Amino acid sequence: MIRLRLYPQGLHEVKSFAAVCMFAVEHFPFQGRLRHIDHLLESEVSHLVEGGKLSGAWESQAMLASKGRLAPEYVLFAGVGSLEDLTLTRLYRHAKDIFGRMMRASAKNLSMQVSGFAQLPDDFAPVATEIMNGAIRGVIGNPWDVDILVCEPDDEKYDELVMLSEQIAFSSVKNRELSLEVSI
Repeated sequence: MIRLRLYPQGLHEVKSFAAVCMFAVEHFPFQGRLRHIDHLLESEVSHLVEGGKLSGAWESQAMLASKGRLAPEYVLFAGVGSLEDLTLTRLYRHAKDIFGRMMRASAKNLSMQVSGFAQLPDDFAPVATEIMNGAIRGVIGNPWDVDILVCEPDDEKYDELVMLSEQIAFSSVKNRELSLEVSI
């Protein structure tokens, strides 16, 4: 069973094994939610980027223990490349690959926030849809139950996220059961 769970809270507030923070090369220096999470991690991520050990390039990743500073036990910062080269198809593939790798590491409870890649306000729906579909497809081949927790503290975006998730939940997910849980 894959459980897609929606929360009207920030990524740092929702308990999970690991929070997945995808970011592009252009997202550094961090702003918004990434900056807040980095701040809660005492700028560990910024130090890794500044030291050349992490970048927004595809396959550049760092998994940090939250040590109680955030609700998730770990935070995975995963690069997705340059915004200039990032298409909806690539975003889907990157989410699928990242979540697939986490499954191979036996992670069964992952959180994410789907906003942050939209260049225009109208981009939220297609971007959120591709990231969620990619995450679901990344975990489909695993035999155990998996929780994908999607966090969105913005009320307007959360309402849209609920509608998008309903469409995803009622689309065909082959070989697995998919449930949708919405926190209000």
